[in-house]
Amino acid sequence: MKRNFALTILLIPILLLSINVKIYHVGEFSLRIKKTVKGIFIIDSLKGSIYFLHEENEGVIRGFLFPLWVDTLGNYLYVTDVKRGYVYKIDLFSFNMVSKVYVKRPEMIKIYKGRIYVSSNNEVYELDKDLRILRKWKFCAKSVYFYFYEDFLLHMNYWKSKDCPDVTIIDLKSGKVVKNLYLGFERPFRFLSMYDKWVFLDYKTGDIAFVRNFHIIKRINLPAYSYDIVYYESKIVVSNLFEKSLYIVDPILYRISKVQLNCQVGDLEVFNDHLFLSCIFDNYVCSMKNWKLEWKISCEYPVMMAKDDKGIYLLCADEGKVKFINMGGKIKGKEGS
Repeated sequence: MKRNFALTILLIPILLLSINVKIYHVGEFSLRIKKTVKGIFIIDSLKGSIYFLHEENEGVIRGFLFPLWVDTLGNYLYVTDVKRGYVYKIDLFSFNMVSKVYVKRPEMIKIYKGRIYVSSNNEVYELDKDLRILRKWKFCAKSVYFYFYEDFLLHMNYWKSKDCPDVTIIDLKSGKVVKNLYLGFERPFRFLSMYDKWVFLDYKTGDIAFVRNFHIIKRINLPAYSYDIVYYESKIVVSNLFEKSLYIVDPILYRISKVQLNCQVGDLEVFNDHLFLSCIFDNYVCSMKNWKLEWKISCEYPVMMAKDDKGIYLLCADEGKVKFINMGGKIKGKEGS
């Protein structure tokens, strides 16, 4: 498919030395970081440990076999241990296990409107705060990717076959499937809501589909292996693991522009008027403001980022460090699910 780009910008990074950085030492095999209302949690699956950072406090919870993901509800931490097959409820004051439930292969965990949702192969479980199983949905493909919008659960059927829909939408009130979306994707991956539209990203092909009222209204093709998608400065920004570029999509006119970089970008994160880019293969993270690069900071294998109301946390996996960049301000708007 022919791609027409309205604009290409070459950026030259400028390093500013006035940024405020605090370093936390965590496990060198830590590959995931999660921000919850109770703090920042870093998961070291190989060592079976979870590190947490909250204001001036640091700590570590051990004893898991292969923890994969976490979330919090009240004063409790909920953990999926994929090798043991359990979801654990941990008291954040005593670090003692309160309860557990077996769900065979628990992977992603998300808490939404007081309920706990866990993916397991091609199923998603709904549990209450005491880990009682309330409902379970079975889908046509395995996936760890699911999102929420109002009263809907949107399941990305990532490892789909040809006959499988790309997205299955569950009404959480009734518990029933309200729509299967066929977007022509190969690996449905990311979801973003904006205005009256839903935006879906196909990791493998780079396709973006705009959906309104369960129907496709526009489809755009970007290069394959598009990885992350955020809303910044009234535009949709898409990173790519194989091209040293950002792709900028106007969500109204659907025009595409291209920002040329010096690295391939994985994770994207927005903090007020700053856009953070993880140059995952070049071992640094850089900041952009008004589409101009401000500075960069070294970070060996920056696999993920997270944010709170004060700044950005960079997980530098090969260093075994989390680098906190204090931005000194409150986040505008709300984070998505």
